[in-house]
Amino acid sequence: AATLIHDDINDAGEFRRGREAAYKRFGTQRALIAGDFLFVKSFKLGGSFDEKVVDIIADACTSIAESEMLQIIHELDAETSFKEYIKIFEGKTAKFMEASAMIGAYLAGADKDRISMMGMYGLNVGIAFQIRDDILDVVGDTAQLGKPAGSDEAQGKSTYPALLGIDQSRVLARQSVDQAPAEGLLVIAAGGA
Repeated sequence: AATLIHDDINDAGEFRRGREAAYKRFGTQRALIAGDFLFVKSFKLGGSFDEKVVDIIADACTSIAESEMLQIIHELDAETSFKEYIKIFEGKTAKFMEASAMIGAYLAGADKDRISMMGMYGLNVGIAFQIRDDILDVVGDTAQLGKPAGSDEAQGKSTYPALLGIDQSRVLARQSVDQAPAEGLLVIAAGGA
C-alpha cells in the first residue's frame, strides 16, 4: 500500500483501482506521510522476523526507489530500450513480487535453491503483470482498468506496446535499407527523389 501511494504521486496517477488516488483526495503532503507511515509499520512487522526476511524486504524497497528514479529519467525518452524497460519494472513491480515469493518459501522452511526458484517465479510474474498492465492501458477501457485508458501514453511513459512498436519500426527500417538497391540509396542520400 505504501509503494502504491508513493507511485501514484510519482506517476501523477489520478485513480487507483477505480478510486481517486490518495494524494488527489487528501493532498500530496498527507499522502506522503501516509505512505511513509505504512512503510514504517511494515518494517516494524517485518522486523519481528529474522534478519533474512528484513534483508529481502529492504532489498526490494531499495529496488523500488531506484527504479522509480530510473523511470523518471526515461520519461519521454524515445531511445529507452527493452533492457531498460525490463530493468525499470523489475525494480518497481517484479522485485516486490520476487521478495514476497522468497519470504513465503523461506518461512515455509524451503532450502536455498527452492527459495531462489520461488524468487524467479515471483520476478517473472511481476514482469508479466506489468506487460499486461501496459497492454490493457492501450486496449482496455476505463471501467475495466480503474483508471483512464491511455494514461501511460499521455504521460510519456515507456511501455511495452510503445517500445515494441519502436523496435519493430527500427527492424523494418533496417530491412528496407538492407534490401534497397544501392543506386536508390545514392539518390536518396543526394537529396533526390
